[in-house]
Amino acid sequence: MKFEACNEESGQATLTLSLGDLKRIYRGLLEMVKAGRGGGTPQDNDLALRLQTFLQRTAMHNGVDVTVEEAWEQWLCTDHGSPEMRHAVFLSKK
Repeated sequence: MKFEACNEESGQATLTLSLGDLKRIYRGLLEMVKAGRGGGTPQDNDLALRLQTFLQRTAMHNGVDVTVEEAWEQWLCTDHGSPEMRHAVFLSKK
């Protein structure tokens, strides 16, 4: 998985992270924003908004209705990277 973000020297950097790592980074960033250390709301923080958009698209691709807060939060707090979790997601779509 690749995620592009700005870098002062080159203007861009590519990070290769697992989906689980992206979820953890987003949750940590969201907690910072909610605590007032990240610049207002998630919508005011460009990185949080970009991560949220990417993760919501990924969740929707996995069959999650991201408009249902409980479904979105459950997906966000679950590591679908393990074979067991991918199998569980597959079975839930039947």
